[in-house]
Parts: sequence; C-alpha cells; structure tokens
Amino acid sequence: MGFWDNVKNTVTNVASAATSYRERLITTREADQARKVFRDTVPYGRVYLSNGLGAEQRPYTIPHPVKLGFYVIHIGPNGFADALGGTNREIEFTFIHELAHVWQGHNNIFPLSYVCNSLWHQATEGNSAYSYAPGNAWSSYNVEQQAQIVMHWWKQGGRESNRDPRWRYIRDNIRGLQR
Repeated sequence: MGFWDNVKNTVTNVASAATSYRERLITTREADQARKVFRDTVPYGRVYLSNGLGAEQRPYTIPHPVKLGFYVIHIGPNGFADALGGTNREIEFTFIHELAHVWQGHNNIFPLSYVCNSLWHQATEGNSAYSYAPGNAWSSYNVEQQAQIVMHWWKQGGRESNRDPRWRYIRDNIRGLQR
C-alpha cells in the first residue's frame, strides 16, 4: 500500500468513525490507573472513550470534534466497555499508549500537532513509525515512538528505577513536562 493509499484509508476511517460511534467519559477507576503513569499532566475529566476504531481496525486519539479542549480515544468495543481490559491487559496498555497522545495534545501549544505528526509518520513509515531505541532525546522521537515508550514502560511494570531506560522519559518528560 502506497503513501496516498495510507492517507486515504486513514482519513476515510477517521471520518467514518467520527460519525458513527458511542462515547463516554473515562471512569474514575480508569483515571486512577492512568494517574500512576501521567500523574496530573492529563485532563482526565476531558477524555472520552469511543467504541470506534480507525484504519486497519486500530485505535486512535483525536481532539473531540465538537467539544473544545476534550479528547476522544477511539479504542474499540472491548476498550469502550473497560479500558483497563479486565483479564486482557493489552487493552490497558493500548489505553496508556492512547493517553500518551492526549498528553501530547494537552501539553502542546498546538493540540493538533500530534495528530499531524502521527499521520505523517504512519503514512511514510508504516509500522516502523512505532519502533524506537531508548537513549535519545525525547524530542527526537515521533509521537508514536513517544507513546510506545510510555506504554512499554508501563507494560514492563512501571518501575520508577533507572534500571529501566524508559523511566527517565516518564520522570523528566511526562511528569516533569520537559519537551
């Protein structure tokens, strides 16, 4: 699939999902779990979950199309039912990845910049847009790599230890708000 096919599929799926989904605010339980990662750097009371999915049936996050300052995580029917996934922790890890995009939008002067960055890197690099090697400056990673770093740190136990090379990004950038 070529660049323009990726762009067309992404735009088509985003538009389709934006007109035919159910949504709800995240629950207190979901916000409490997310605070273990993001502390108070995400506007939890302004984050909706949707049962929709995007291109290739993948989750995605955008600023709410109607409510200024709100975000919608299109996480699919299972995540919509429970973003912590119950026994399926992969749903929770996806929720954390998508909340990293909320963090990116909320903590940027131009909230849509993460959407543009994500679309560009996915269209030009495909799944490679998510690959990273820890050790570089936070700002050198694209938004998908940053979200993967956060998700992988949480997936590996979320330990606040320098033994995990991803911890410094959580400490300094996500919680410390360094860009």
